[in-house]
Amino acid sequence: MGLKLAIVHYHLRPGGVTRVIENAMAALARGGGGQAIGILSGEPAPPGFSLPDGAAAESVEGLGYGADSGATDAAALAGQLEEAAAAACDGAPDLWHFHNHNLGKNPALPEAVSLLAERGHRLLLQIHDFPEDGRPGNYAALPNRWALYPVGSRVHYAALNSRDLGALGEAGIPSSRLHLLPNPVHLEFDFSTRERREKPAGAPRLLFYPTRAIRRKNLGEVLLLAALMGNSCHFATSKAPENPEWLPVYERWRAFASRHDLPMAFAVAGETSPRDLGLGSEEGTGFDVWLGCSDAIVTTSIAEGFGLAFLEPFLLPRPLVGRDLPEITSDMVDAGLRFPGLYERLEAPLEWVGEDRLRADLEEAMAGSAREYGRPCGARDVETAFTSMVREGRVEFGRLHESHQEAIIEAVIGGGREAAARVLLRTTGGEDSGAAEWLMGVLERPPEGHALAANAAAVRESYSAEGYGRLLEGCYRRVVTEGGESGGSPERPVSEALLDFFLDGRRFCFLRS
Repeated sequence: MGLKLAIVHYHLRPGGVTRVIENAMAALARGGGGQAIGILSGEPAPPGFSLPDGAAAESVEGLGYGADSGATDAAALAGQLEEAAAAACDGAPDLWHFHNHNLGKNPALPEAVSLLAERGHRLLLQIHDFPEDGRPGNYAALPNRWALYPVGSRVHYAALNSRDLGALGEAGIPSSRLHLLPNPVHLEFDFSTRERREKPAGAPRLLFYPTRAIRRKNLGEVLLLAALMGNSCHFATSKAPENPEWLPVYERWRAFASRHDLPMAFAVAGETSPRDLGLGSEEGTGFDVWLGCSDAIVTTSIAEGFGLAFLEPFLLPRPLVGRDLPEITSDMVDAGLRFPGLYERLEAPLEWVGEDRLRADLEEAMAGSAREYGRPCGARDVETAFTSMVREGRVEFGRLHESHQEAIIEAVIGGGREAAARVLLRTTGGEDSGAAEWLMGVLERPPEGHALAANAAAVRESYSAEGYGRLLEGCYRRVVTEGGESGGSPERPVSEALLDFFLDGRRFCFLRS
């Protein structure tokens, strides 16, 4: 379908959303639809940004992040966007595709987008992240809650997963204007053809956590697994945080692991070789070397957007073990993937933290989180969080504060096998078992080759670049061809309903507060 298409984001620096934009342009080019594509961002495209033939990039002075954007007026920004899009597309675009307009990085952008909607432009607003979800500073920067998520016959939304799609629908976006648009998945290199790296005789199993270790990646849980497994396994993470905000928590866990002599290596990619730690025979330090030496990939994250961590391991191929996030993985299960190495809850005796201490800390943290969003927090909210975290005298480890997690790990270390046996996990399917026993079983009897191959095939089938291109063109077709009936308007701002969803006590997690 030949379209004049304007794709808009704050910047085109290397990273997640930029990669999505590059994938989209490549998919559209392969589809041969004849689109005229204009890329609008708040700064010139950097070297290395992949711009396909026939596409043009324009920088818009008021579109960048925060104070650096130069934007002081939403109406002026809307005019700048219209002018830049006309220049890039050789005329007014048939469709605008905005990425994360809602995030609060530029306070003028949501209202500018709302003005474009009022002027009759057709918009696809793709939501990668929500300011209502653990980003109170971003949310506070947005002056007009009604403009944040405009509702109109020519305004459609795309979400990465069914959870986000459902939240937008419950918040007032008509279902006819909602699109599920998961990211395509591919590896930067073809690792599946490489042989597994040889390991020294008697070397412990290596569980590799390929992550930049920010707070929501839940490093404390990796250290709990390390304490449970003893010297039979070694754990490693790939990168340290870049944002200074997360460094104190990261350094706290490094010091804790060193103090208790836990089998855990931090930020190994590019810094340390598996040979240095007796985990492999190669001296290289590259990310691919660590993947090659791994026996399994581990994830303990307590929050994800799309969830690449649940898909990429099977393309290596490696078993995946660790924490399930059913609201993210349910789409993947529907696509045919199976996750026998994941658990939904990891539980320890509440007495190791203390009920009074947990309740007091919950009350303080939840009140603080609610206050940052201008919301009250009552005793019922705290009780909702407590009862969802604690079941039958056991508390869910991933929802706790670092100080609580440290107390549990130290109880396991000090109590030996008897204490370790009291740590249980619960799978999404409802089965309960001892955490150490279950994890050892997964590592000793990982999914057979055909099971890994079946997951890899499902990833390639449902998350391919070609499939993404078809989904994207389908979204564009609906936005361009449908419309007319307003479908009514929500009684209050969509953002207020989204806050209800994300601030629900059943979702509260200290690592996101």
